[in-house]
Amino acid sequence: PAPRPILRRTTVIAPADMTAFARVTGDFNPIHTSYNAARVAGMDAPLVHGMWLSATAQQAAAAADPDGADRSG
Repeated sequence: PAPRPILRRTTVIAPADMTAFARVTGDFNPIHTSYNAARVAGMDAPLVHGMWLSATAQQAAAAADPDGADRSG
């Protein structure tokens, strides 16, 4: 099958510290909040919460008009 065309590109920057989001969600898994835990798992930095990423993706999708115009700004 042919590749799908790119509808639009969006760049987001995750917070450097996800502790506030951990408080809201109750997910205090250190892989999301601790650089030491991330290093033990073989990563350079903590992983962003999946719920944060999902909410950010939904916001990016909702910010576009049906014709693809950006309404986020």
